[in-house]
Amino acid sequence: LHDTELMQTAPNPHCRECYDTFLDSLVDKSLDMAVILGWHLRTTGSDENVVRAVCLGALLHDVGLLLVPEFILEKTSQLTNAERREINRHPYLGSRALSPLKGEIPKLSRDIILLHHERDDGKGYPLRRSGKGIPDHVQLAHILADYTALMCQRPYRKAYSPHHAIR
Repeated sequence: LHDTELMQTAPNPHCRECYDTFLDSLVDKSLDMAVILGWHLRTTGSDENVVRAVCLGALLHDVGLLLVPEFILEKTSQLTNAERREINRHPYLGSRALSPLKGEIPKLSRDIILLHHERDDGKGYPLRRSGKGIPDHVQLAHILADYTALMCQRPYRKAYSPHHAIR
């Protein structure tokens, strides 16, 4: 915990059930994303190596969340600015954690892991890329990550219906 404000935040009492629910949701969301991306890419005639790489990126896209302190992930109220900054580091943390496997993980997968929260308008994170600086497969992964996140219940809101999430 490098952030002074974050260090002053009192951790929640440990909630194993909350964290287990978070992990279940993370796995479900990643699997959903991989299945939908794989289906889409196959139906549009993408090369099988691209399909595999993008699906692997989808499965690993939020691995950096495992490096965020549990008390932040378990929090049921609004995040502080410091906690939000810590959450926003997860693409970088995941990319860095997997960097020893760089030769084993295709670039398409690594791009999804690092860039899946970048936005076309440059207001995303962690690198604030915009437009053509974001590969097409990453933009598609971003849309699906948002969609699957909206479909998951959060402590501070109910899950969206598929129709509402698409809208």
